[in-house]
Amino acid sequence: MSEARVIQRSVYAAATVAALQLFAAGSSVKADVKVNDFEPPLGSGVQGWFGYNGNVAPVGAVSNPVGGASSGSWMYITLESGAWTTAGPTIQPWANSNFSDAAFQANNYLQFDVILPSMAGAAAVGYPSEGWVSGATGTLGLGIETSATSGPTAVPDLGSVNIGSLDVAQHVVLNYSSLKSSGGGTHFINDFMNLLVDHPDETLWTSTGQTFIPQIYFDNIYLTQTPNIPLPLPSPADGTWDNTKSGDWVNAGNTNWIGGVAANGTLNTATFPQAAALRTVNTNVPGLALGTVNLNSTNGYTITGSPLTLGGSTPTVNVAAGTNSIAAVTISSSSTFSVADGASLAIGAFTTGGFGSVTKTGNGAMSVNQMNFVSLSADGTFTITNGPDNGFIFAITTLSPTAYINLGSNTWRTNNIFGGGTIKTNGKLTTGLFGDGTFDGVLTGSGSLNIGSLTEGSADHTTVLTGNNTFTGGVTLYRGTLIAKNLRNGQLTIGDPGAAGGAVSKVRISAKLAANDPTGTSVVPSLTINGAGQLDLTNNSMVIDYTGPVGTLVADARANLASNKITSSSADASHKLGYGDNGVLHKTTFGGQTVDTSSLLIKFTFAGDANLDGQVDVTDLGALATSWQTSAPWTGGDFNYDGFVDVSDLGVLATNWQAGVGSPLGRGSLEAALASVGLGAAAVPEPATIGLTALGALSLLARRSRRGSLR
Repeated sequence: MSEARVIQRSVYAAATVAALQLFAAGSSVKADVKVNDFEPPLGSGVQGWFGYNGNVAPVGAVSNPVGGASSGSWMYITLESGAWTTAGPTIQPWANSNFSDAAFQANNYLQFDVILPSMAGAAAVGYPSEGWVSGATGTLGLGIETSATSGPTAVPDLGSVNIGSLDVAQHVVLNYSSLKSSGGGTHFINDFMNLLVDHPDETLWTSTGQTFIPQIYFDNIYLTQTPNIPLPLPSPADGTWDNTKSGDWVNAGNTNWIGGVAANGTLNTATFPQAAALRTVNTNVPGLALGTVNLNSTNGYTITGSPLTLGGSTPTVNVAAGTNSIAAVTISSSSTFSVADGASLAIGAFTTGGFGSVTKTGNGAMSVNQMNFVSLSADGTFTITNGPDNGFIFAITTLSPTAYINLGSNTWRTNNIFGGGTIKTNGKLTTGLFGDGTFDGVLTGSGSLNIGSLTEGSADHTTVLTGNNTFTGGVTLYRGTLIAKNLRNGQLTIGDPGAAGGAVSKVRISAKLAANDPTGTSVVPSLTINGAGQLDLTNNSMVIDYTGPVGTLVADARANLASNKITSSSADASHKLGYGDNGVLHKTTFGGQTVDTSSLLIKFTFAGDANLDGQVDVTDLGALATSWQTSAPWTGGDFNYDGFVDVSDLGVLATNWQAGVGSPLGRGSLEAALASVGLGAAAVPEPATIGLTALGALSLLARRSRRGSLR
């Protein structure tokens, strides 16, 4: 028995691998799946193999054979002469496919159209003597070979083609449910699944002169749950649904549409008018595509079934009223969804083609199960209910102050966020990857915010947050600059411990018109600054509400201030960042925030203000005197962050003596104050060292005009 061989007749030179692979990504496994219709070049979406017992060979696509469909191309194989008994050429749709076994499990029937061209029919498309001779009788058997049913004798015929019906499309339905494993488990198709064409006795053709090189044409491949013949896609047209009905999008005569004209086509519109009750529409034919969908009923529409594709130059869904849902939508370009106030639209499987945009307008609510690789702009309410996790949205924009975008609990990455509305995340949001951005709205939710990345994005960008953000999951700045009104959102981490040298990691709290304005006070449970990271408080206060023994963070605070990891770009000769543990300061409020004893307090204040009350007076001098010539923090008089209280710190205090005091003491008060705390013999340095013999000149520093308070 010689093996039949597949001959390439492709009009597409590059088609070394051709149609029939079951590649139906995005198709529901609970619905009929149109695998391919072989539209040129070589089919839309599905590519595959023709082969014989594992010997893969290329196939071709030609113009329609006589009797073929009016549009598109059919795939064909040609058999060479030789003993053709039970072993025929195989169509191998399973090998290397991306169609899941679950999809096979949900569908029991493989359906397709077959044409056996006559000699004249083959000659009409350019292949004379490669048709079937007239007058032959009998059938071609069709079966499915799997890895568990290897060998043609082990494969029963599941269908047949009449070799006497030439140039006519014959629809074949193969029920392969018997090939499933017992108990409803997986099919025996782990290695391959072949469609075998066989004939029991080639002598049936001998008397008619059959040359044994006939062609066989295949088209319209389906996997279905039932043996019903799938309905064809409607021709491109606008259509209006009959508002008295629920039912299938396509049926015989399209009786669910006004005038029997079903909507289809990326340049066309489907309108669903006001109805007396909720209507359900089933997209029962895969491949439906539209340019515009109008949902206009206060009672809503539910569209179920196969994905509905939005295409054309301006794909749009307009929702004027009601509660509406669409089971699955695929967008192939930038699309607009307009949802009127009081209306809603819920989309289940939402597939985006990438590098487009989704714009949601109107004050109504819209939700999608997932989206990825698009830009998102939204007004009203927009919710992503699922994911994917670690998905990418090029940019997120709230279109008005009342806009509300809910990102759900997943991890999202985006180049930047914009607008003045609200963005909620209960997962993790990473932004600042490409380009600068300003968000004037509110970030809320239990999730976290990451700025920049050391492995993704470009250069060092600036992200500006001007609103009162209320999210609680913490902030991590990996790279770039974050400018915020304040940070009260959980732990704050600046810089990456593995950051390469030179990577910018800087958080700046925006300067306020009045120093220590309560709107600028940041409150965090912990602060970590790695590598070259830096926190610039400008003229604002900060509370680190830590957990642990009182005084735990004092040494860390001094070290960070001494190394400029914590700094103030608003500082000058008279103003610095003072710090202290509230276990020492005993404040109940600070910077407009309630504080407890386990809080580290940082304030933009006068250098020399040991107790952070905004004044440099005898109380601060007393604190310095108590710690004189010892190691102590700011609250003990260490005003230059070197960890030791000496004449340098006394000089800082002397320079700012009586600063911030409402009624400054008169001349000579510093000398008296020094004497009162036992430092009457101390030498107080100014820009150059001055001995106490020159205290008369030093006291001139107290003769300053009334100065504004830093309380």
